[in-house]
Amino acid sequence: MGKNVFEFTLRASSSFGWVPEYIGWHDPRDEYCETCCIKDMLECASILIDAGYEQYFGVIDRFGRNQLKENQIIDTDFVQQGEGEDTYDTTYRDIAGRVRGGFSGGSEPNSISIRRFRSLAGCCAATGPEAFYLIWNKIIEERSEGIFINLAMDRSSSWVDVISHYPDEGRVELLIKNARDIYFRLPEWADTRVTVSKNDLLIPLLWHKSCLYFPALQKGDRIVISHNMPHYTKEELVRGMQMTVEWRGNTVLSLFPEGDPLQLYQRKGKVKKAASSTPAPTR
Repeated sequence: MGKNVFEFTLRASSSFGWVPEYIGWHDPRDEYCETCCIKDMLECASILIDAGYEQYFGVIDRFGRNQLKENQIIDTDFVQQGEGEDTYDTTYRDIAGRVRGGFSGGSEPNSISIRRFRSLAGCCAATGPEAFYLIWNKIIEERSEGIFINLAMDRSSSWVDVISHYPDEGRVELLIKNARDIYFRLPEWADTRVTVSKNDLLIPLLWHKSCLYFPALQKGDRIVISHNMPHYTKEELVRGMQMTVEWRGNTVLSLFPEGDPLQLYQRKGKVKKAASSTPAPTR
């Protein structure tokens, strides 16, 4: 039953993690995405993964890289500073500086709405970090068989450090800190034409439990996993709008039409290397 509810909400959401707050209550064009909704979806995905539905690692990856990150308020120049003395229940002091790092309670897919009463939300300031923790906790997992690297995202641990070069290029480095068997879950969108090196020497691919398998690695070993980085655009209906989504791997670089007034997904200039255009993978 829980999986069915999750799948229903997935179908109503965008592929990049924009989750409508009121499914079926409002016209889709009047929907907004509260960060709490993204966190709830990440938590549900995590629970379902633990129940054996490991296909939802892709959901965690897409939602975390994209709408969750974009929903965080970094630039607060738009915040108007009021005037007055702080009281028991009202504050005016350095509002722009104090809300920086908070999360939107009402984003559109391509912009942060400042017209909505919850453009910045107190609840989302708490659940946003919880959502990032849920992702961090799933990057590396210790199991009886060994250490599983489920998401190609940067993380240090007592077993292995993961250094991801996504979305600039399809390369992930694993720096081994303890002798353990390592399992690396190749992203769902990655081409299976993979090369792997160990201490700068190419090694044959081993697969086990749907992962790249590296048995009996030793402290100091360095594994480099390389593959293509698909770059493509795809049409998607989101919030009642037909949108063109530009992807590189699992990262959204841009959305069209562009949002207003606080435009999201201005990432093109931040990606260092161009990628050759390849067909969109089947999700």
